[in-house]
Amino acid sequence: MVTLQKYQNKKIAIYGMGLTGCSAAKAFRKLGAQVFCWDDNIKVRKKIENFNFLFSKFWLGKNFVDNIVISPGIDINKCKIKNYLRKNLNKIITDLDLFFDLNKDALIVSITGTNGKSTTCKIIEKILKIAKYNVKTLGNIGNPILSFNKTKKNIFLYWKFHLINFNILNYFVLNMRLY
Repeated sequence: MVTLQKYQNKKIAIYGMGLTGCSAAKAFRKLGAQVFCWDDNIKVRKKIENFNFLFSKFWLGKNFVDNIVISPGIDINKCKIKNYLRKNLNKIITDLDLFFDLNKDALIVSITGTNGKSTTCKIIEKILKIAKYNVKTLGNIGNPILSFNKTKKNIFLYWKFHLINFNILNYFVLNMRLY
């Protein structure tokens, strides 16, 4: 994984420790960040104890964290720490933000819409693989976006199911080049 200096020694809070939260915590830890995790569900916290994440109620400290990563299934307007999150909107980032930071030179094809995203991705993926391109298809079903290792000349096909991700407006997809 490429080292991003901007996250080194930063305090990163991860709220929601499902697949996305765990992959984000691992990625930030590899980048040298200090990672503080929380999930409101005790069963989830017990399930991932062996990952050695530091569980902390980060929202209780003042100016404690530099950035906050919210898992996609969490509605920041309805969660238990909604007041804290509203006061710290400028600190909220997503796994997709980190993915774009790590893959600045990659060609990323982002497909959105109501219907047909996964089918469109599979068709484009097949065409590009026949043309001998190294293609990775990513989305919010299956493996988290940060679980894919960057290799030279990757083309990423990415699709997003809008209704599943409450934080879609946080994504900085404007970093993408339009063709």
